[in-house]
Amino acid sequence: HHREMSAAVRTAFENLIAGSRPGESRTNMLALRPEIDHALLLADSVESLLRLDRRDAAIALISGPFDEFIDGTVFPQLEALALQQNAVFNSGLERIRFRAVMLNVGLVIFTLFVLGVSFAAAVMLSRFLIRPVGFLTRVAREIGSGNFETEIRRIGAGEIGELQESFIDMRKKLMRLQAEQAA
Repeated sequence: HHREMSAAVRTAFENLIAGSRPGESRTNMLALRPEIDHALLLADSVESLLRLDRRDAAIALISGPFDEFIDGTVFPQLEALALQQNAVFNSGLERIRFRAVMLNVGLVIFTLFVLGVSFAAAVMLSRFLIRPVGFLTRVAREIGSGNFETEIRRIGAGEIGELQESFIDMRKKLMRLQAEQAA
């Protein structure tokens, strides 16, 4: 059973090395291979002593050289490797965070642009459509009440301008008709 576990540990470690990216972390894992092999060799020695019913010697090996080797050599190297992998992972996150910030800035700029265009469209609509129609409504009320002296000026363009020209022409005709009736 112990040999299967040792083989599984070696296979897992080899798979870890094979799956790592080339570079410093792979080099560090390759440097850790002899320590892992040494730890497995000590574990095999403990297993052999236990089979020979030499529990005291096995305990002495575990509490002495094996613990010292694991605590003093393997764990510090594994911890350094984990810190290095964590730093690589965090640097990848920094790139993602930077992209997210840039995307947010782009969205804010786009939103401000759309709001600006919408505001400009509203101003243009008011200036070139709503104001001339309001003016014509006021003039139509005055002419309807019999005040033909109301001054009509052309302030619009396109169809609105043509409508204003029609009002100007209508006012002139009504003034002429009123003058003819008065004479």
